[in-house]
Amino acid sequence: PVQKKWRLVVGIAPAFLTTLSLGAFLPTRWYDASAPSCPTRTQTIYVTGDWVHTNFVVPIQSDEFDWRLHLPMTQVGREQRHDYQYLAFGWGDQDFYLNTPTLADARLPTIFQAFWGSKASVLHVQAWRSLPDRATTSIHCLKLTPTHYLKLMNFLDRSFQHDQQGNKIFVSEGHRPYSSFFAAKGRYSLFRTCNVWTAEGLRSAEVNTPVWAGLAPAVLHHLQHSCHCIDQY
Repeated sequence: PVQKKWRLVVGIAPAFLTTLSLGAFLPTRWYDASAPSCPTRTQTIYVTGDWVHTNFVVPIQSDEFDWRLHLPMTQVGREQRHDYQYLAFGWGDQDFYLNTPTLADARLPTIFQAFWGSKASVLHVQAWRSLPDRATTSIHCLKLTPTHYLKLMNFLDRSFQHDQQGNKIFVSEGHRPYSSFFAAKGRYSLFRTCNVWTAEGLRSAEVNTPVWAGLAPAVLHHLQHSCHCIDQY
């Protein structure tokens, strides 16, 4: 019986890995004739990422959405500056985020609990004065129509948890002086990772994503610098 179980695992594992690999490379949308033309895509957002995690980077203020009206900026980090231009948003397991300042600090029990026993999630919000250096950060620039841009902003805003008074729930200051953690909706798991959350946001803005978006490289692979999206560096 034990040998049969191992044979079953050995037989299923390659098919499972093949399915995930195909899902990572296959786009959810092959072609969309109704996609807006480039001249109508006037709003710029960014997605940063590495081999593990992805973040949205958006302007603090735009004609469509002003984050100063939706997020208490005095709670974002210890540095109370007035020259911040961008906000970065990342979603994930609360225990992992709060106890793992860098990937080098990651511990197997924390990772295991995030995948199988996540109790709460948070949004990691960072305030930036400028975009990061391309030499040290993988960053993708995307152009959106005002309508799709607003849909993405609403997706980010709805990802926060609120108290009974309707206020966003501050959890703690971040590991950097310009970041903080806020309570978020949903639970992190092996089937809904931070990158799946990013893909959900991109889909809300009609941006193409992979069929399976569990890993950061899968999400980043499908992001194209289209419509003359000029990086502001």
